[in-house]
Amino acid sequence: MTASLSRPDELIDRLQNAVAGMLAEIDRLPSTDAYVSSATDAWSAAEILAHLVEMLPYWADQARAVAARAQDGEPFGRTHDDPQRIAAVRDHARDDLQELAIGVCTSLDGSVATLRAIPHGDWQRSGRHARRGEMSVTQIVEQFLSEHAEEHAQQLRVVVAEHHTMDHR
Repeated sequence: MTASLSRPDELIDRLQNAVAGMLAEIDRLPSTDAYVSSATDAWSAAEILAHLVEMLPYWADQARAVAARAQDGEPFGRTHDDPQRIAAVRDHARDDLQELAIGVCTSLDGSVATLRAIPHGDWQRSGRHARRGEMSVTQIVEQFLSEHAEEHAQQLRVVVAEHHTMDHR
């Protein structure tokens, strides 16, 4: 039996598993379907990947910054309407699918390295998010990286399933 993982390790594993699942789903999707969304308010597969390329290092850097601060409670992060977040999706939604997948891998690798470099004792440091209030580094990683990636993995599974359903009609 292996030793139990620490909470940071579990969160990093969840993040890596979610991204690996997304990349596997992308392999099942014909590249022409990657740029089409099934609903007007849903993102295409390419838009999801474009978002991940920007989102993963952003939140890993935010977690690192909060962990390194001299005092708890200082502001961090952004909200859904942040122009950079929106621009990343808009500006890269038509990029080559393989290039987007490579970008996701690169972003994930850098983000994991950033998170693993946070000293274990600093995962309890905290900052203040504009909408969610006081959050520890552990909560930042769990909510803005692990859970966020898992939500996009589910979103991508739906996109791929819808395209397979349409292809078999």
